[in-house]
Amino acid sequence: MATELFFVFVLGGEDPIDHVLRKVLKDGQVHHPPEETIMRIHIAEEGRHSSFARHHLRDRVPRMPRHRRMPLSVISPVVLGMMARIMLAPPGPMIRHFRDSVGGTRELCAEIGLVNAVSRKVWQVMGISAEPRR
Repeated sequence: MATELFFVFVLGGEDPIDHVLRKVLKDGQVHHPPEETIMRIHIAEEGRHSSFARHHLRDRVPRMPRHRRMPLSVISPVVLGMMARIMLAPPGPMIRHFRDSVGGTRELCAEIGLVNAVSRKVWQVMGISAEPRR
């Protein structure tokens, strides 16, 4: 589980910033051409890391025994919620950005069986579930 948890941390560090940079570029919020170039290079480089992490998780997690996959299913939303807060640190009203910024990794976790009845509650407590907190 250590390697798989490491790759959840990788995605927790990469996805929030990638999400923000892509949104900034899409919304035309870049003010200088060199800034845009640096952002595009950063997105491409980090994309390689994310792609490798996603591939590894898709390959390995479905084959993990339940007793190893269950703890990972509970730890993953905690890691992603904390990493989004550390990476983005927005004020309270921006909490939905936490949820949005880990959307791709959340979908991957659901795809590979890391979202279940127990871990779904953790996703909600961390404020990063697919459903908005009430």
